[in-house]
Amino acid sequence: EMDRLVVSEVIERMKLDHTRDIPAIAINLSPESAHDAAFSDWLYGELKKNPDIASKLIFEVTEYGATKNLDSIRSLIDTVSLAGAKFSLDHFGRGFRSFGYLSSLKIHYLKVDGSYIHGIDQDKDDQFFVDAVIKIAHGLDIEVIAESVETREEWKMLQELNVYGLQGYLVGEPADLL
Repeated sequence: EMDRLVVSEVIERMKLDHTRDIPAIAINLSPESAHDAAFSDWLYGELKKNPDIASKLIFEVTEYGATKNLDSIRSLIDTVSLAGAKFSLDHFGRGFRSFGYLSSLKIHYLKVDGSYIHGIDQDKDDQFFVDAVIKIAHGLDIEVIAESVETREEWKMLQELNVYGLQGYLVGEPADLL
């Protein structure tokens, strides 16, 4: 119910004129909702009623939550994509698993867990890991976003590794955009 309320509230707020210039909004979903066929059906209906808004939405599920049942996540990704929205795996690498399942998911974004990003400009092991993730992801047409970027030095290193985007205090503290 909480995820339904959040999605409904975001859609309603995005109908307001002042949100026109916001390129995209990411909404985290609980693993329970992500694996619930009734939620997926409801979400599809809401997105189809609001196609202009759907194209600006990115739904996120943690890697750990997503990999509990890959079949239901594949179904949710297909549903979201069919309605015009995008899908992202959040906190990638936190519970390190095989990369193999990535090729069977049609995700749009992968967000590397902040534990690999903090101090990446100084940590060769984290640089190696993130570089490998980016190369694999790019080979699958997945864009990589770095979480928890706090310094210009971290961002510079991430740019050298060809990361697509960033999230963290370097670009701003959490704020109400709507």
